[in-house]
Amino acid sequence: EIGDAKNEFVPLDEVKANISALEDQIQKDNNTMQRSLQMWKTQSECLAQRDTIQRVVSEEQKKVDARKTEMWTMCNTAITHRELLQQVYAESCKDVVLGPSYQPPPGLSVNRGVQ
Repeated sequence: EIGDAKNEFVPLDEVKANISALEDQIQKDNNTMQRSLQMWKTQSECLAQRDTIQRVVSEEQKKVDARKTEMWTMCNTAITHRELLQQVYAESCKDVVLGPSYQPPPGLSVNRGVQ
């Protein structure tokens, strides 16, 4: 039995080396977990920032779309006013140049614009 007990003993240097190796592995695992936790935090922050950016972009796009609609309406109004002014100008020009009572020769007519 004494001989068997001696075979179970591990040299002290080997025990110290095993403890040191375990401590190193624990430190590596701890560093890995810390990096993983930091990456998770960073990812969460990035996702939150992405959501905020998407919300702001969406709100700004709505403003842009509203402004485009407003500009489209203003342009249509300006075109309509321009067309009306052209008609009024054409009518006035004919009246001034030809006289309001001018009658064109047979077969011709004075264009009075869109009625």
